[in-house]
Amino acid sequence: MKNVIEAKVFKNGDSYAICLPPSFKLDAQIVYLSLDEEAGEIVISKNNPRPFAGLLALHEAQGVISEAEWTFDRDRQDVQDRSSVQDLCTE
Repeated sequence: MKNVIEAKVFKNGDSYAICLPPSFKLDAQIVYLSLDEEAGEIVISKNNPRPFAGLLALHEAQGVISEAEWTFDRDRQDVQDRSSVQDLCTE
């Protein structure tokens, strides 16, 4: 079930700000706003709704990477598996 609250919107210089109540403890320094223009709804999220947008923009600008441009050997056998790296991080 969604909790819906009322929040005050105010002008801060040339920008708008939203005053959230203390019960909405945000542990993030950045939030993401999504605007649905047809419905007129704004959604605030702590998670980036488009996490690959930068990567896709880079791909669009630079194009496909050819086999000759890869700087690592994808078939290397001496690379540690992920579980052993995680063990090092938890010690």
